[in-house]
Amino acid sequence: LAVALAPRAADVEDISAAVVLVRAMAAQEAATVAAGGDAITAQQHTYVATVAALAALLPVENVEGPELDSDEEALAGLASSSTLATKLGQGDAHGPVAVLRLAWGLLVAQSGPESANDRAVAALTSATDGGALGWLDTGLLRSVPFADEAVPARELYAGAAHQLLMLLLDAAPGREEVETLTAKSLARADPPPPTAAAATSAAAAVAAAERDAATARDRGDDLVALLRALSGCYEAHPQLWLDPELRYPILGEFMGYIAGGEVVNQAPPVFCAYMEVLAALAADAAGAQAMYSQLRPGNAVSMVSWRRMFEFLLQICQLYSDIEADTRGVGMDAVIQRDLRVLSESDTAAVLVYLRLFSAVMRNGGVSAAGWLLQLEGETGVAPLWEALFQLAAHPVPQEVKGAAWGAIAACVHGAEAAAAAWERLLQEVVLVQAGGGGAGGGGGGPEPIPQYDMTYQLNEIEARAEDYTETLAFVRLLNVLAAAGGEAAASVDGGRPASAFARHVRRDVLAAIHQRAHKSATQKWEVLGAAVEHLRLTLQRVPGEAQQPLLLSRHGGPDTSLTPGTETLLDLLGSGGSLRAVVMALHGGVTALGKARISTPEGAAREAATLECLRLLRTAFALDYQLVQRLRTAEAGLFSTLDEVVAGDPGLVVTLLGFVRYDYNPAVQAEALRLAHALSARLPDLLPLLAAAGASGPELVEGFAACLEEALSPATTYLPADDSDAAFVAAHPTVATGDSHFSKEADVGGEGSDVRVGAVLRLLLEGLERGPTPGLPHLLLGYDVENGVAGLQHSALDPRSQFSCLTVALRAVAEPQGLASRQPALLDGLLRLLGALAASPATADPVLQVLRAQYGGLSALVESIVCAELPEQDDARTASLQHRAPVLRLYAVQLHTAVPAVPLHRSAAVTLLAALFGQPAQEEGDSIDDESAPPRNAMLLLLHALVAAVETPELATASSPEIRRAQLSLGIPEVLASDRLVGAGGVRVCGPTGESLFDVPTLMSTLRDRHNVAAAQANAGSAAVLQDACRQALSFAQRFNAFAVAGAAQAALVRAWQAVTEVAFSQRFAQLRLAVEAQPGDGPDAAAPWPGGAVGLLLSMAEGTLEALSALLGSGSGARIAPALCQVIRTLLGCVRAQAASGSLVAAISEDGLGGTEGVAQRLLAIADGVAAAAAGQRRPESVRLPLYGGCLHLVALAGGGAPPGLSPAAVAALLDGPGAAEGDTARLDALRAALESGLGALLDRRGGALVEAVAGDAGTGGASGPVARTTALTLLAALLGAGGTGGGVGGSVVQHIH
Repeated sequence: LAVALAPRAADVEDISAAVVLVRAMAAQEAATVAAGGDAITAQQHTYVATVAALAALLPVENVEGPELDSDEEALAGLASSSTLATKLGQGDAHGPVAVLRLAWGLLVAQSGPESANDRAVAALTSATDGGALGWLDTGLLRSVPFADEAVPARELYAGAAHQLLMLLLDAAPGREEVETLTAKSLARADPPPPTAAAATSAAAAVAAAERDAATARDRGDDLVALLRALSGCYEAHPQLWLDPELRYPILGEFMGYIAGGEVVNQAPPVFCAYMEVLAALAADAAGAQAMYSQLRPGNAVSMVSWRRMFEFLLQICQLYSDIEADTRGVGMDAVIQRDLRVLSESDTAAVLVYLRLFSAVMRNGGVSAAGWLLQLEGETGVAPLWEALFQLAAHPVPQEVKGAAWGAIAACVHGAEAAAAAWERLLQEVVLVQAGGGGAGGGGGGPEPIPQYDMTYQLNEIEARAEDYTETLAFVRLLNVLAAAGGEAAASVDGGRPASAFARHVRRDVLAAIHQRAHKSATQKWEVLGAAVEHLRLTLQRVPGEAQQPLLLSRHGGPDTSLTPGTETLLDLLGSGGSLRAVVMALHGGVTALGKARISTPEGAAREAATLECLRLLRTAFALDYQLVQRLRTAEAGLFSTLDEVVAGDPGLVVTLLGFVRYDYNPAVQAEALRLAHALSARLPDLLPLLAAAGASGPELVEGFAACLEEALSPATTYLPADDSDAAFVAAHPTVATGDSHFSKEADVGGEGSDVRVGAVLRLLLEGLERGPTPGLPHLLLGYDVENGVAGLQHSALDPRSQFSCLTVALRAVAEPQGLASRQPALLDGLLRLLGALAASPATADPVLQVLRAQYGGLSALVESIVCAELPEQDDARTASLQHRAPVLRLYAVQLHTAVPAVPLHRSAAVTLLAALFGQPAQEEGDSIDDESAPPRNAMLLLLHALVAAVETPELATASSPEIRRAQLSLGIPEVLASDRLVGAGGVRVCGPTGESLFDVPTLMSTLRDRHNVAAAQANAGSAAVLQDACRQALSFAQRFNAFAVAGAAQAALVRAWQAVTEVAFSQRFAQLRLAVEAQPGDGPDAAAPWPGGAVGLLLSMAEGTLEALSALLGSGSGARIAPALCQVIRTLLGCVRAQAASGSLVAAISEDGLGGTEGVAQRLLAIADGVAAAAAGQRRPESVRLPLYGGCLHLVALAGGGAPPGLSPAAVAALLDGPGAAEGDTARLDALRAALESGLGALLDRRGGALVEAVAGDAGTGGASGPVARTTALTLLAALLGAGGTGGGVGGSVVQHIH
């Protein structure tokens, strides 16, 4: 509809039809409300159609030149249309139709002929009389479905409404209409009508909106309706004012007109609406700064100022103080009965809007807000400024005023220091049992201190009777702000009332009884529940800091006075106390009830937020319960169950928790459910039987998890970042704590900046496969048969074409990895690790490998897109690129290793994969196809070349000058950096995601800061600067070391995977390799070109390329973690050469193109032998390098006649048996090759034999190589060298000399 009615794309007939549609939908909405149907959906349909039609009547914004001329011409055509004049200018117009009439009237006024001005004025008057502005406020901007719209949709709708309002303020007839609206407000001077937000059901919400619309229709719009519509626009889309390019200059002129006129002083509803606009404009730091400055001394409106606000608040406090003095001894009830005589409705509304504006400015002011508070204390004479707010909340003012006062206090808290001061003041004033008196310290220039304020009495007597918990909600939110800011830890204990009493009040009085209390507003009930649960979660997050405090239970004084807030809360959860029961009841109905409430009731959003907090509370408890229970058991304080044991006692709760993964309306709910699923999977070995006993639907779970993973991986999805409110806690405390197991963080699995749901799913699957039971929850989610044990897993029929599971999603993402590799390489790495884990497990390998071979070609397409992809220049990106190549190669190695050549599918898949890895040579940039001197390189050689080129040895010096080095020594920095102790053991190291030891930079920073502060206190200015540089360079070293260690680990993992593929291919699948790289009968013109020299030529090329890479690494002195793997590959390749020589394949291949005949093969083999001997005989080679090369030397010596010399192929032997001359070519090549190898190897041993024998003999002695196997290898090579001998007997003499 929006596309069809886009500006200038719709003609008159389209717009006319849209007007008819809007009329019909408005009528249908009214009928739906009357019938009790889905009123929210009907309301949403109405305003969507209205905004779409409205957009067709508005000018296109921010255009100029020809586009502006064209737009003005089109608008003139619409303004002169008689059809639109009939549809929009005649008949009754109420609600949405009145909005369209208002737009049409402005269109006629600005684009129509002058003769139509009277029609424009009449249309504007008719529209405002029909409640157009009121409908924009209640029917659109503050409606229940509008609040649930996506942010772009809300901004789109608010932008259209805002443009209409700006046109009204700017057009001449519109200005006249504003004057009329002002006159109406002066005549009425009543409070604004209530909105639909406080309704208790969907039907009641829309019915309230209908009543508001009817009231507006009967009374018509006034200035209040215009101001409220403006504030609604800015609340939904703050950038309309904050962005200078979107801001209309007419807004400032209009606000000045209101502020400077008499209406703001004489009509309280206008004043309130004006203040609401100011509060909406203070949406960020810039807006808050502007609003703060506007209300300071010197502004144009004496009634709207900070000084006037606090004078007003102090007057109210004084009035109540006088009443309390008059009624002292009468009782609190008498004071409560008189509160309405103190504050009228207009005064109450004024206090509320003042406090709302103050809260918005201070909350959004950022770092400047603390300075603003100090300035206002001097300008208002109230110090500290919040003293008036504390005492206002303690007087028996209306509950909404109390709530606004607590909210304003919360907005003043910026940082731990301010939070500590607020806690101190709170402890002085508020008690949680009814008290008969007692004073509290007051503030500088504020009112006199008042008796202590009983919050429990307010909750149980005042609010419970009124069924309105506005104050409790605001008070708990204040506690949450203070707890999150860290102030409670700094608060002193006053009068025996510890701060933990507030947490106990929230848990016992607010949360535990919330489902038993009556609530006038269902929305408010869920808001209170969410705030209370959040408070418990914040107290739990302080449990690690309380771990060193003694656990004194009831027998030592009782938990009410001895336990810290977090520990007491956690014990209540573990004991199935009132808080856990309230949480379980809040989650009752699960995802189905929550989803229905979310889209069909006004309290749906609040219920969703409360549900999210409940899940976060349980997740936080799972991270802490294990350690607490261990402490309790160690202290012999009684028998306590961990949270998983408590939850397992209610299988239905387990099903409910897992079911929230299927909640589509908020990905944060899904993320928490995934974390809980991970905890339950790791903690409960019998989770699957538990789910079956509870009647859980396996297919629903599988599809829910798969859909969640698919959405999180989609590039069209706006990713869900980690929750900033407790990101540090989540990072420091994994969801699962078992005492002796290390669990990786979600960021390690999914990568920084990725959707946390992906990391949570992969973490659940990977760790479940590694450590969990078999079968377990991961197997179910991956589509395996879990009902028949391990045998069921092994015989599962996986078919991604007909099944939808996490495996289906993973395979689809991996099969087309280009976008994922560029957007989130860590995600691709995690998905490949998942497939590799399945392929490597005997229980799950066969089904997943069958799918890979049958439907995905063994993922051979990844060779080009991942394996051969160019390495990025940036260090971090290059490391990530190396990391996600290793799991691809490991997966290839598993496929080749498990392939059964007798099975056609296995054989064809192996040939396809081998052809992609080792097939047609790929030309590097700059190579000429006709350049025969350039060695051929396939995908595996190209990868090895890139890998070796990426190996670097960075400079890791910790100090740049002797002076800084001495400073580091004085601070003990070398000892700190050299220690390998982990953070948990008092060190500064952590275990990286792949096992490498890394520095924990925050811990190291804290350690260095402490040492620096101690040393700097005794140093002069110059020495202090040197100490700072010493610490700074140590931190820089740690960061460089971490980057080097991570990159080295990635390189080592990749070369091990490369080694696995190469060794499996040449030792187990050489027959299939021959099919892959040699021309076959029946190959078409599109077939890949064969490798020069066939499989034997490929074998020699791989040996040469690997030896070249090894020589480069050994020559540079780098790559100590990579060289041993390459040495083992060389040994394997030379063993394959020996096997091919023994079978006669080597001799048979000499005649093929590309090998250069007998002489060419012999030269290549001797060059390889020379390189191997040089590498093995090099000085200071580690044993992991020498011994594999000794094995390679043995194979080469055997080729020269020292063990198993080259032979003839079976075909040549059969030909010789048929008669002389039948295989003369083969025999001649055989003799020539033997002679060439014998003479060449002899010369080689004469040239390098001394150094080689010296190294080998050193390892053969008792003080040489470690272990009998290593010494046996050396002795065997010595014996082979003696048997081979060199010309002149030099080798033999050398061997005898070294033996002696």
